[in-house]
Amino acid sequence: MPKPRGFIMRYGAILGIVVLSLSGMTSAMGWRSPEQKYVDKPLEEALRSPPPSPYASGANPSIFAAALSELQELESEPFCHRIAARLLVNNCQLLDGRNDATVMTNTGRAARDFVDFFAASLAICDLERANFAIPSTCHKFREPVLANLPAPSKPELHVITREIDDCLEGLARSDSAWSTWVAYRHKALGFCEAARADGEKDHHIFLHRKLANILERLTTDAEVQVQNRLNELDRMFRESSDNAKTLTAHVAGLNASLLYFEQVITHSILSKSKETEMVVQKGLNEARSLQQLMEEVLGMMSLREEKHARTLETALEVAVTQINRDAHEVMKMLTAVAMSSLSLQEQLKKSESQLSVVMRKQERVQEGMEELSLLADLVADKHHSHQEMLQSAQNETAYLLASLEAASFSMGNLRASFSDLGSPLAPTDNFARAEAYLRDAASQGANMAVLPEYHLASWVPDAVEFASIAAQSAPYLEKYRALAKELNMAIVPGTLLEPETSSGGGLANVAYFIGPDGAVLGRYQKKNLWHPERPHLAADIESPHTAFDTPWGRMGMLICWDIAFPEAYKALVADGARVIISPSFWLADDGGEGSDLNPNCEKMFLDNVCIARAFENTAAIVYVNSGAPKGSTDGKDGRGNTFCGVSQVAVPIVGRLGGGESMGPAEEMRIFEVDMGLLDMAESVYKVRGDMAREGWHYGPYRSA
Repeated sequence: MPKPRGFIMRYGAILGIVVLSLSGMTSAMGWRSPEQKYVDKPLEEALRSPPPSPYASGANPSIFAAALSELQELESEPFCHRIAARLLVNNCQLLDGRNDATVMTNTGRAARDFVDFFAASLAICDLERANFAIPSTCHKFREPVLANLPAPSKPELHVITREIDDCLEGLARSDSAWSTWVAYRHKALGFCEAARADGEKDHHIFLHRKLANILERLTTDAEVQVQNRLNELDRMFRESSDNAKTLTAHVAGLNASLLYFEQVITHSILSKSKETEMVVQKGLNEARSLQQLMEEVLGMMSLREEKHARTLETALEVAVTQINRDAHEVMKMLTAVAMSSLSLQEQLKKSESQLSVVMRKQERVQEGMEELSLLADLVADKHHSHQEMLQSAQNETAYLLASLEAASFSMGNLRASFSDLGSPLAPTDNFARAEAYLRDAASQGANMAVLPEYHLASWVPDAVEFASIAAQSAPYLEKYRALAKELNMAIVPGTLLEPETSSGGGLANVAYFIGPDGAVLGRYQKKNLWHPERPHLAADIESPHTAFDTPWGRMGMLICWDIAFPEAYKALVADGARVIISPSFWLADDGGEGSDLNPNCEKMFLDNVCIARAFENTAAIVYVNSGAPKGSTDGKDGRGNTFCGVSQVAVPIVGRLGGGESMGPAEEMRIFEVDMGLLDMAESVYKVRGDMAREGWHYGPYRSA
């Protein structure tokens, strides 16, 4: 990647410039470090190495050069001179910033003692080399004593002021010794300043060398890390590119698969559509042929009937004419009755014979008409079968199209639709409306649909024709079974009124559970009749409450007023029911005087009981009530009934599904999705069924198996 590498080179160049700038600044720094110990190892090495002669700032370079030259000469001199020079360097802090004048005027005794001691030590070294007599008071200034002195931790002398004064007095006795001491005394400050500047320079050189090494390591590490990071980014970019290429290949393959799938589906739909069109066209042709046949048969029947009618009319006219003639002859021959009685009897016999022939011909015509009627019935049956074939072909086409669009449902979820409907004494119209709702629910993916109680004929027991119309609702069971099989959807068609045979008369209010294959999976006859129902209906008081198996688990059914009895729910739960369905015809004014005190008492009763039954039984409660005509704003119908609605699905843990509100009083359809997993969660929390299964449960008759 050329750009990042160029960036690394520029970054390294910048760091190198910084290092060079810092290195160039070292010669401009001054020496001010009072705590610096001149006996440090790096500084001793710097003192032993030859220092550079030029200086960027400070005192006159010639003075420093001369002082350094003299220091170097001292290094070449005897050992006592080197010892004295070392002591001078180690104690130069006392003379920091002072000259000859200030040492004599502005310094304390310690600084003057230091200068005097240093000058005396150097003078004694020279005197010893020249074999001068050394005063006895200066024995501590001689080489044997100085060589054994330890390196001091702070500037101090090993002699006291009096010993220095005594030594100077001894040196003053000799002019040569005194002049040598004075010369070294003037050079002491110059030696310290030169040593200080040289040591400071070496110290700064060492310091900046160390700083340069640190920055070099930092630059190297930074370059390595940046290069590693760029290599990692390069690797990631390559992997991303490879992944993008792989993804592109997958997308291309998926696109090809989708195109192939589209072609297959298009070909299948076109072929099926053509086959369906051929079947429909064939059915239409057969229908046209059947219609032509019917027209021909009807034409033949009309011709035969017309011919037989003309024949009969002619025979009757002949008979009437003959009778009239005979009667006329009889009246003419009344005077000769005795003579013509025999001929009259024969004539009458002949007339009777003719009438018998006419009657036999009429009977044959009647038989022919009956045969034609049977033939017409046969033709009608064939026409009906052709219509069913056409309907089946249409249903198959609709099923094929629906199967291409419908999504599959999870076995853990149950989608159910509930409809409120009912017009009094109009089962045909109500069935048509119910069928429309059921087809709409199936088109939205519902697995089960529930209709309200009395949905075919409503509840109008005071009407004269109610009993006869209600008793005709049983044949609709087969229609609902066929519809369930066609839609592949379970249906609970509210309740159907059937003649009761076991209890000796009356009507039975029965709810059926029809599976998605059209089979009847469950049947329940209402046990607890509402007070106005008892004069008209028969209750099933002998059969126990039982659950039944469905594709979504065991379920049970109750009807309307059964909801008021918790024992009914316990019996179904004991038999394994997880969903309990209750079609109902419950009005808002069923509360009687209680409705005057609280107009919402029935709605309050139903809302609370549904949720309570769901929680106390860890079951889903499906309650479907009848409603007022669609679009009603006050919840009333034309007969003055006030509906309360309250259709709902209640489950434990969550409560009422669909936003927490039950359905309104007017006719409508709503689809709910029931998560069967909530029932398992509720049972794990409340353990109602587990308690019912215990041997020692208090309410033994409902103990679960």
